[in-house]
Amino acid sequence: MSGHEDLHARIVSREEFAEAVLIPAMHILAIDCAVSDAEVTQLKNLCEMSPIYAGMKAEERDRVIARVTEGMAADPAAQIQQVVRVLPVDLRETAYAFAARVAAADGSVAESEMTLLSDLAGQLGLAPDRVNHIFEVVEILQRPLPHD
Repeated sequence: MSGHEDLHARIVSREEFAEAVLIPAMHILAIDCAVSDAEVTQLKNLCEMSPIYAGMKAEERDRVIARVTEGMAADPAAQIQQVVRVLPVDLRETAYAFAARVAAADGSVAESEMTLLSDLAGQLGLAPDRVNHIFEVVEILQRPLPHD
């Protein structure tokens, strides 16, 4: 870790990192005004499996989610700026991957979700080839069993 990255990590709290990682996924949840059970379950599962949230108590995760939700109501554009300010590029990719997984959780990605994902990729400064790789992995992870 470079001196700059080390300084950044000391200034930003674990909860701020955790919030920033969830912001794009929460924006996906809100885009079509119809949050499916599959999307919520996917978001919870992502948090449970991610080392970013390891060791966080349930009430801490709930606080993080509540703050992200409140921020969306107040100023969604400022939240995306927060993601860029708080997260290094590799964790912006993680945040984007969370959003892509949530978008695909119900079996398909709606046009509104795809538009938002495209906008998010640009706002987060993600390289197009990395975005394509993320989608390839999400597609692989969302494959259903073959029909009998």
